[in-house]
Amino acid sequence: MARGRTEEALAELQRAEDLDPLSVILPTDRCRALFFARRYPEALASCRRALDADHAFVPGLITQGMVLEETGRYAEALAAFREVARLTGNDAQQRTLIARATALSGDRPGARRMLEEIEEQARERCISPYSLALVHAALGDQDATFRELGRAVDERSSWMAYLAVNPRLDELRDDPRFTRRP
Repeated sequence: MARGRTEEALAELQRAEDLDPLSVILPTDRCRALFFARRYPEALASCRRALDADHAFVPGLITQGMVLEETGRYAEALAAFREVARLTGNDAQQRTLIARATALSGDRPGARRMLEEIEEQARERCISPYSLALVHAALGDQDATFRELGRAVDERSSWMAYLAVNPRLDELRDDPRFTRRP
């Protein structure tokens, strides 16, 4: 997935699903692979399969919300992300999802307030700089976005492996800092 080899990833996922047809993580992983390939209708169908099996499956809700957000269905994305926050005890890490979708939906002041609260909590507990970068990107603050992405590299965030394929970062691709090596 991370290298954009979607068809190979989907073939491997199909083989895994054939071996474990009751798995909820495998359709979620399929959804993520299709999301990275920007095949959004197929991605949503795969997420629905996972969530039909377990409506409270947090990774499935997150992935579904990411697809909905990317297709401009912000109200639905926010509903999915709010459910994630509810299921995780309103965890600050998960609230970054809500802050990003809020910014993209047009409520930048509301998203900024959320981000300030989350950054305050980040002083006392670990919150992924990658997640903070995504909120800053949605707010259009590219300097803060790249600062947080730099921190994510330093912390070896697993999401950094998906930089080349993640559509949530497409608005940054023209910036020379995006391809510059540290």
